[in-house]
Amino acid sequence: RRRSSTMSSEEGGEGPQVEAPLCFLCPISRELMNNPVMNMVGQTYEFESISEWFALGKRSDPVTRQPLNDTRLVPNIAIRSQILEWKQQNNIGNKGEDKDAKKTPKKEKKEGKESWRNKPMAKWKCIEVQAFITQIGESDVWEEYADKAMNEKVDGVILKELSSMEVATGFGFSKLHALVLKKAMDKLQAERKQREDEEAKQLSEAASNLAKSMPPKKLKHGIRVLVRTQSSGRVCHLEGRLRSFSRRSDGRWDIQVDAPLLAPKRRTFIYSDNSSEFMIPPEERLQMGVGARVIGPFPDLSAEGGWAWYEGDVKAWDGQKATVQYTDGCTWVARYPASSHMLDIDRSEQLLSLQSLAALGKNVEKVPLIVIREGKKRAPDPLRLGTRVLVRSKGTNDTGCFLEGRLVDWKELKDGKWEFAVDAPLLDPKRHTFVYEKDSSAYLIPPHQKHDDLKISVGARVVGTFDDKAVGGGWAWFEGEVTAWDGTHATVKYNDGSEWTTKYPPREQVMDIRHSEDVLSLSAVEKMDAANIALIVIKEAKRDAPKEMKIGMRVLVRSSGMNSRPCLMEGRLKELKERRDGRWQLTVYAPLANPKPHTFMYSENPSSYVVPPDPELKMEVGVRVVGCFGDGEAEGKWAWYEGDVTAWDGTTATVEYTDSTIWKTQYPSRREMLNIEESEKLLTRNTVQSLHPALMPLLIIREAKKGAPEELRLGKRVLVRSTGANGAPCLLEGRLVDFDVKEDEKWHIVVNAPLGSTKRREFVYDVDATEYVIVSPEKEHKMGVDSRVVGCFGDSQAEGGWAWYEGVVVGWDNGRATVVYTDGTTWTSRYPPEERYVDIKQSEGLLNRHSVSGMNPEDMPLIVISPPDNSPS
Repeated sequence: RRRSSTMSSEEGGEGPQVEAPLCFLCPISRELMNNPVMNMVGQTYEFESISEWFALGKRSDPVTRQPLNDTRLVPNIAIRSQILEWKQQNNIGNKGEDKDAKKTPKKEKKEGKESWRNKPMAKWKCIEVQAFITQIGESDVWEEYADKAMNEKVDGVILKELSSMEVATGFGFSKLHALVLKKAMDKLQAERKQREDEEAKQLSEAASNLAKSMPPKKLKHGIRVLVRTQSSGRVCHLEGRLRSFSRRSDGRWDIQVDAPLLAPKRRTFIYSDNSSEFMIPPEERLQMGVGARVIGPFPDLSAEGGWAWYEGDVKAWDGQKATVQYTDGCTWVARYPASSHMLDIDRSEQLLSLQSLAALGKNVEKVPLIVIREGKKRAPDPLRLGTRVLVRSKGTNDTGCFLEGRLVDWKELKDGKWEFAVDAPLLDPKRHTFVYEKDSSAYLIPPHQKHDDLKISVGARVVGTFDDKAVGGGWAWFEGEVTAWDGTHATVKYNDGSEWTTKYPPREQVMDIRHSEDVLSLSAVEKMDAANIALIVIKEAKRDAPKEMKIGMRVLVRSSGMNSRPCLMEGRLKELKERRDGRWQLTVYAPLANPKPHTFMYSENPSSYVVPPDPELKMEVGVRVVGCFGDGEAEGKWAWYEGDVTAWDGTTATVEYTDSTIWKTQYPSRREMLNIEESEKLLTRNTVQSLHPALMPLLIIREAKKGAPEELRLGKRVLVRSTGANGAPCLLEGRLVDFDVKEDEKWHIVVNAPLGSTKRREFVYDVDATEYVIVSPEKEHKMGVDSRVVGCFGDSQAEGGWAWYEGVVVGWDNGRATVVYTDGTTWTSRYPPEERYVDIKQSEGLLNRHSVSGMNPEDMPLIVISPPDNSPS
């Protein structure tokens, strides 16, 4: 029973009134709490009051109004103990009730012990609950009564009764009682959730039905609709207007379009965002850019109305003009945005016509463009709008063939692959969709650029055109292999067993996708004789790789080391594959200390790499060799350097290297160091740096070149003519790194210039060359008035940031030379200069952009390139 917040300390409610502390009162009922419980936000209430609050469907705290995601309650034992202690101190309680409880007849108690078995839980008394808990204890019989409570649709009433009896009898939350309560509450929550789910489902269905009954946003009466069709086999769009639309029984929408405008015809389509039959241009203006998809109107007498819209992709965009490649292969430049009145659908029927478009003539820049899709990520190279795509099909007697088609669209899929759409065959447009693969069994993309054309030879795979009534359009491409080739005619054996001889290459207009749609048709193909059918090479004949190239072999890659000296990095041939143009591509991992892939095109006389010959060449004077040296600036900290053998006594070779250093080395070298299976372990930074020059490994890479002019020696200083600031003529510092006799029977020299780069420049050797100057210290010319000299200056516009400038000595006092240079400036410098600046062994480390720019003109090195007697006056 409920008690007032003001309690009497005497029996029967008489005596002085005691005011209960506010913390002992329930915030809801404002009465003293008998069974205080605490919710999940820490507020304490009388269990009966808070249960009624929740029974009303409220899910917030009554005092703080804070939302409650969890409605579980926990007994507040501390407050309950304080309330009991306060009652004892103030002698508050109903002694009569206690006495009555003690005088409970034994018969009733006995009755209570057994009566719970035959009563509903909702009608249990305190004694019956006590008997139930005592007798059942920890057994599993509670499940039976919990289920019984569920079957009786236990609601908040039984929960309140159980909680009251539990408090009155002094029992805590036993396991049994807690489980019964939990199961009842779970049942209630499940029923409530089921009701909420059913309501949400009904609401969703209602919203879905409402959405289905509403037409798509794009569908508006009178909007421009472009109907897809064909003209002379080319895919185009005819201008139309949306007349009406209606909902179908299956939930989709039918649209009725009047097109073309000049000869109205009612067309009915099923609406789709990505329809292959029609297109609705966007109302808002999309962003123009490279890769954007656009449509533009052009005169076309074969189309209904005499003109049509053609689709294309933007290949270039400068902010004002767009270069567009259309589906028929043509490329045109047009201004964007176009005149707005020509695209106004309220007026375009008068402005867009055969006469108005024809009046543009060759001035296609004024063709109005509409962006229908913004630029996409760049697709693989073969996927280009209008590209010829051959779709695999079957002809007579199920013989495999290909139907002619055009690529009209593509998009990137979520997995990173590309999907593209093809209209094929052209004479009966059908949309086909494929996922792009380099080697697909469903389609074939032939080379579409002249420079991509594959070479024809015996063994090459080709496709040729033949009529075949069993396929759509009446003709198709059939595959075959070239069995004979005389340079002008190819004999091809086709997959159906037939063999025909055809002229190759075919007529240009047959193969040009911009014209082939006019030329390749059933009637045209039927008239072709076997000698004039169209042939396309789709796969070149397999060729053997160069014999000297083997996977895993040593390949030395040209690079630069200390002070930009040319060197070669150790590497291995990792991959060798044939390109579509017939050339071979090498993939080399070099240097070994830090593998990186390098790609080269195979050449018999390569300039970017060196392949040591196998078997090894004979050692003699003049042979070209490479030797390995430690180099802190090279990748891997060591490299091979190139040199020529200047002396050989049968056991020791004297080698002059490209940096002009000379070393003597025993030959042959230790075999294990040159064995590529072992050298990766033996040739390392530590082993190479610790090698004595006499023991370093040597590789012969080229046989001796006899009869070379004496002036041609590896490592010589060669000054290559160039231009510097304000176009003034200058010379770039370089080194002679190679020389050889070519097919013209002349000597050619290769120079690395400027020194700071890896550029290799080739010249025909000539004593009086105008392109370069070879400086020979051993033939030093005399200094004097009218001597021609070169001096070095900083020049930010020259390659490398500095250069040599040419001049004439106008004053000489046996220690200082006054020089007038080609750019008109005059400077005085000491002569001879410091040896280190003109010694090519050291100058590469001393002459550079920073050191030259910081030089005093008096200390600038001078080199005499012609004596006074040979100089012009």
